[in-house]
Amino acid sequence: AAWDAGPEMGHRLLWLHGGWDGQRAFRDLWKFDVRSRAWNLVSSGSAGPSERWAHVCAWDPKTRQLWVHGGWNSRSNLQDLWMFHAATERWLHLSLDVSPTARHDHVAAFDDT
Repeated sequence: AAWDAGPEMGHRLLWLHGGWDGQRAFRDLWKFDVRSRAWNLVSSGSAGPSERWAHVCAWDPKTRQLWVHGGWNSRSNLQDLWMFHAATERWLHLSLDVSPTARHDHVAAFDDT
């Protein structure tokens, strides 16, 4: 897919981050309210992950955090890990000593046990 989304089932929201329109990559974060059928732009500035597509997103319903990893930016594979906290609407980049190699078109699932 050209975009990734993580469903927030308790609040009936769909999160969408980044993507590719055939000419350029995006870094924006949107949420779609299923009940009101309305899109809202949450983040589009320089904070948060860079432009990318073919990355993964996973939603943690307990902490209301969206996790973004890797992807492709039209130059190289990415291996960065980001967390978006929905309550504060802030991004946090996690710098880790050990992480998976850079990649795109991968899959992730959140295990909240």
